[in-house]
Amino acid sequence: MIDSQVNILEVRKVSKRFCRDPKYAIKYALQDIVGDLRGGMDRDTLRPGEFWANRDVSFEVKRGEVVGLIGHNGAGKSTLINLLSGILKPSAGAITIATNKVVLMDHNGGLSAKLSGRENIGNLLYMNGLHGPEVAACMDEVIAFSELREFIDAPVGSYSLGMRVRLSFAINARLRPDMFIVDEALNGGDFRFQLKFKQFLDEYVASGGSILFASHDMFAVQSFCKRVVLMDHGTVVRVGDPTEVIHEYTRIGAARAKTGAVARTFAFESETRDNGASLTSDGIGMASVVEEVVTVESVIVASPDGGDLYPGMPAQVTVGCYARQAVQDVICGCEIGVGDLFPVASIAGGLETPFDLKAGWNTFTCTVDRLPLLPGKHVMTIVIMKSGGGGTLAFKGYSDAPVIFEVKGSADPLFNMALYRKNLMFIPAGWRKDEQGAPLIAETVATHNIAPFDVHSSQ
Repeated sequence: MIDSQVNILEVRKVSKRFCRDPKYAIKYALQDIVGDLRGGMDRDTLRPGEFWANRDVSFEVKRGEVVGLIGHNGAGKSTLINLLSGILKPSAGAITIATNKVVLMDHNGGLSAKLSGRENIGNLLYMNGLHGPEVAACMDEVIAFSELREFIDAPVGSYSLGMRVRLSFAINARLRPDMFIVDEALNGGDFRFQLKFKQFLDEYVASGGSILFASHDMFAVQSFCKRVVLMDHGTVVRVGDPTEVIHEYTRIGAARAKTGAVARTFAFESETRDNGASLTSDGIGMASVVEEVVTVESVIVASPDGGDLYPGMPAQVTVGCYARQAVQDVICGCEIGVGDLFPVASIAGGLETPFDLKAGWNTFTCTVDRLPLLPGKHVMTIVIMKSGGGGTLAFKGYSDAPVIFEVKGSADPLFNMALYRKNLMFIPAGWRKDEQGAPLIAETVATHNIAPFDVHSSQ
């Protein structure tokens, strides 16, 4: 029976310092060696040119537990993994591992490009404690699991990334250590093989194995881990339930983005020009100067109650504009994009029944019942034009700064999977399980007496 209260890994107030200045780095390395030999080295202060890559990191992993390790780039995860793997030595603190059977899994997998797949299998099995007859007995098992028998005697340097990952997975599956440290390794290989190895890991954990799983794939973290450690700037920010910790992760990411270059676009007010004229455009970067009859003064993108936006929830776009004179038959529209991809969607109001603008202030409101956008920063442009191709009256975000709005992150597995798969948007939909035994398409084909695929060709 697995004792789930026993810690297989304990990290207590671990810190690691590095030196940015090469001329000091060698000097400090020698000082550290001498200090270790004498036993009187000061490990808890920084010397000139040094910084903390990890600082006072503490957490534990129990037997039979999967713990996630997340954080944005530069959070200190890689340094911590190198400390846990013995590649680096802590500057301060203590790491206790209650076993000597620990395997690090990453994209490299410890494979040598010059050796064949068979030779790599033998080397890694030997390095992890198997000898002579044991290695020979395990060889066929590893080759079968990897599904690479046809290529097993070719140099690993000739393998694709997916083939190398599959070989590494197969070797690690046979080793069955007491603990795996996984550094993004589950993202390699084809999808079917990932599922195969994920099934192995599920069985491994059920039998008492432990995993520390470092990843940027929030869907995998949420579905695989029971607890999650969140790091930021080298320190542990939060440890706990995956849903709560992933919410904190997205909050930190959003706060960091707001301090970046796009922060200035959150004001949403259009710029005032001294000459009373503005740029109008038929597309981004294609502008001409016209008399400014209408100006877009504000754009607010939020939930109907004015709160944050979330995928699949209602959203509202409110456009405030000022007209110097009354204008009839007006269309108001917006285009939405993400990153350098623009536009990916367009929304227009007044196409069937145009609006009329009164002289002075006017407001347009567009309501979206279920927002199909994924979490992240999105770009929006606004255009007000005369119906029937009568010309552009006002715009926001074409030649000037666009409107930037944010859809908040969610710990929902569906959204995290879509983000990891680099989907452009989330499509709200309902699913049901039909009780008919045969596919509905078969009934449709039989009823209408048509082929499922009808290919036409022109002569």
